[in-house]
Order: sequence, then C-alpha cells, then structure tokens
Amino acid sequence: MKTQINFNDSDTRKRLERQAYDGTIDVADFPPAEYMYFSELRKIYYDFKFNELSKEDAENRKRKLLRRYNEAVAEYENFRRVYREYQDNLRRAGTLIAQINKSESTEKIAELACTVIGLMLGDDSFAPRIKTKLEALP
Repeated sequence: MKTQINFNDSDTRKRLERQAYDGTIDVADFPPAEYMYFSELRKIYYDFKFNELSKEDAENRKRKLLRRYNEAVAEYENFRRVYREYQDNLRRAGTLIAQINKSESTEKIAELACTVIGLMLGDDSFAPRIKTKLEALP
C-alpha cells in the first residue's frame, strides 16, 4: 500500500525539499505535478551544490519552478472540478430521463427534456430560456 503524502502540509514540503537538496528524495510514486516539481528542484539544488550555480540564480529558478507547480496544481484542480460537475450532470440527467419516461403531458416532457439538454451542455440558462419561449408560443 502506498503512503499518502500531504503535499499541502508545510512541514512535509520542507522535509521533501530537504531531501531534494540532499539528493535522497524518491519521486517515483509522486503525482505528476509533484513529480515534476521535486525532480526539477533536485536538479536546481544539484547545480547549486556542484555546478557553481549562484544562490540568486538558484532562488530565481526555484521561484519559477514553484510558480509552474502552482499553475499545474490549479489546472488539475480545475479539471477535477469540471469533471465532477460533468458526472453530477450525467447522474441528474439520468434521473430526469426516467421522469420523462413516466410523464404523461407534452409540456412536462418538453420541460424535462430541455433541462436534460441544459445539463448535457453545462448551460444552466438553456431550460429557463426555452421554457419562456414555449410559454410565449400560441
């Protein structure tokens, strides 16, 4: 069983950065963003210790690396949020389709169908717009 690492914990991050500095960090099981960050950080520290990289240059590279890491984490979290919303919409659409099958009025079927379409499009305003349009029809 893999050990879960809380990369958001400051003590854990400091410990891992220290391991990167010492060259003892094992990034093999890290998630992609953390893998990239700590493996690149290890290279920066190596260059600082053995290839005469100045402290200022090392700090600048680390700052840029941290910015890229934070962007990657934010992008991943956004992906997770969008995918979770998509899955929720699919579940809700399935329930509404069952209600469509049980409905006996065309108005209710149209209203539910528009709600399903809105969910599949990720457009919360679709069903209310069409409902208003349907109400205006003769």
